[in-house]
Amino acid sequence: MNKPNKLTKEEAKKAVKEIVQYGKVEFSGHCKRDSMPARNIRPTEIIKVLWDGEIKREAEWDENYKNWKYRVEGIDNIGDELTVITVIYVDELHLIVVTVF
Repeated sequence: MNKPNKLTKEEAKKAVKEIVQYGKVEFSGHCKRDSMPARNIRPTEIIKVLWDGEIKREAEWDENYKNWKYRVEGIDNIGDELTVITVIYVDELHLIVVTVF
């Protein structure tokens, strides 16, 4: 299997905003079961960070799942820093929120 193309930080941010507006945002089981309850984070806060946050680092390759993970950093509803790790499927207008911290 060929490694999918890695998006630049700018391309990833543009794709995230497009997906939030027009596509599908999905939350992984781990995110719903573990990381969201641990931080008392609601889906609306994650969407806010996806929309307003920044991608400050290059994507990281996940060898186990064979995909690029993008780190969106922003502020939650009470002013705390929130990082959202996501996988972006540009062609399907779909992203998966893997975890938050």
